[in-house]
Amino acid sequence: ESVLDLVRTSAVASRTIVHTIGIGTNVSHALVDGLADAGGGTAESNPPSPQLVLMWYSPSWKLWPSTTST
Repeated sequence: ESVLDLVRTSAVASRTIVHTIGIGTNVSHALVDGLADAGGGTAESNPPSPQLVLMWYSPSWKLWPSTTST
């Protein structure tokens, strides 16, 4: 079973939407876009930047917006 098939099957079974983010200059757009498509979500790809803001959320734990600078 391929990763895309696994995501597709799992997302449907668990009523989950998968959104993907590809960061960097060597992002596999086929993988980022394919995973989002298989999970019924959206995909974004961005080059690295000096300032990156991410927000993560899970029902069991929370990490609120944080800023990292390089």
